[in-house]
Amino acid sequence: MIEVLLAAYNGGAYLGKQLTSLLRQDYSDFFVTIRDDGSEDNTLDVIDQYTSIYPDKFKLYTSEAKKRSALRNFSELIKQASGDYVMLCDQDDVWAEGKISRMAKQMQQLENEFGKSVPILIHSDCEVIDKNGKTIAKSYAKYSGVSPKKPEMKKLLAENIVSGNTCMINAPLLALIRNIPDNAARVDWWIALTAFCFGKIGYINEPLVKYRIHEGNLGDTKKSLGFGELTSSETRFILQKSYWQAEEFLKMHGEGLNNEKKQIVSEYASFNQLPKMDRVKKVLFGGYGRSGLFRQLGQAKNA
Repeated sequence: MIEVLLAAYNGGAYLGKQLTSLLRQDYSDFFVTIRDDGSEDNTLDVIDQYTSIYPDKFKLYTSEAKKRSALRNFSELIKQASGDYVMLCDQDDVWAEGKISRMAKQMQQLENEFGKSVPILIHSDCEVIDKNGKTIAKSYAKYSGVSPKKPEMKKLLAENIVSGNTCMINAPLLALIRNIPDNAARVDWWIALTAFCFGKIGYINEPLVKYRIHEGNLGDTKKSLGFGELTSSETRFILQKSYWQAEEFLKMHGEGLNNEKKQIVSEYASFNQLPKMDRVKKVLFGGYGRSGLFRQLGQAKNA
């Protein structure tokens, strides 16, 4: 059984469209667990409507503690997840009708190839839409400038290539990510690092989600391309979070890493202690540069 984890907070304006897109899936063997993080709009009313009409498909996970962040909201859901496979779901997107079946097929192929005991992450491209559902970009990968097809350890430490709303996770990977630390930069980034270090990552080069960008989530989904990134305080903050994340990853998983990966994670985790010019050299010439020339130059400037 596949469990879809949906983190909700003040998402009443779009939540109904997302839940309806889940009901329209051409794959039926799944259920949806929703956690609301103390919404102050009509989010709970929308959830109540769907859980009442479709009690076998939707359930509300009740937790008194308010986390006030998407990372902690999803982390709580992951801790209690019971599905054989788990998918992450944003409250304001729209899923393609064949999303679950397409990802389940890819997961089965990789498990047949590498074994069901291997941690596996499947993710895909997505279409970017605005608040009214109008297409902004047909490919989020191209829009954001990342290269998700062939992940590399050094680049993955400096740049997230996985969009959480496209993820499917198998049970062995779920066991490794039960306790995502608060110092993780993002849930999907932490999952990607874990899958890369201890298992396999599969990518579907198709947009299986309509990824909505609007005023409520713009801060997390800005297109950080071009010259704007060269002076961006946001870039400096993201980079700082990536250093903290590497430190935390090393503490939690250092003993399980092979020597090569442990050395790479250790080197990146120590960026904060390096002189500015040494950090710049490692970004530009040491393999830790992000995708794209302007993004890499911006990273070097703000490292």
